[in-house]
Amino acid sequence: MMNESYFSSLTVKSFLNIKGSEKDEQINMLIPSTVKFVENKTGLHLDLSNLDDGLAFIISKIIEYFMTKAGLTSYSLSRESSSFSDEIPAYLLSLLEPYIVDCHGNNTSKPIRFISLR
Repeated sequence: MMNESYFSSLTVKSFLNIKGSEKDEQINMLIPSTVKFVENKTGLHLDLSNLDDGLAFIISKIIEYFMTKAGLTSYSLSRESSSFSDEIPAYLLSLLEPYIVDCHGNNTSKPIRFISLR
C-alpha cells in the first residue's frame, strides 16, 4: 500500500482516503506523537522509512481518531458546547496487540488458532 519510501502525511491520506492538502499540517503534527505512542505501547523502535503496512494503517487510524469528532464525549446544542476524550478507544489499541514485544524483543501475543466448523 505504501508507495512512498517514508511514512508521511501522504501515507495517512492514502489509508484514510483524504483528498487535498488542507489537513496536511494537522496530520504532520500528529505523526511524531502517534508514532512515539505506538513505540511505547509495543516496545518496538519504528523505522519510518520501512514501516510495516499494518502498523502504518493503525497509526493512520489513531491519527484519524484525533482529527475527527470520534473522541466526542458530550455535546450541548444551546451555546454550542463540545467535550472530547483524549483516550484512544480499546478497539484501536487492540490492533496493536500482535506487535507488542517484551524487553527481550520477543513477541508477546498469543498465537491465533483456527477452529474448523465442520
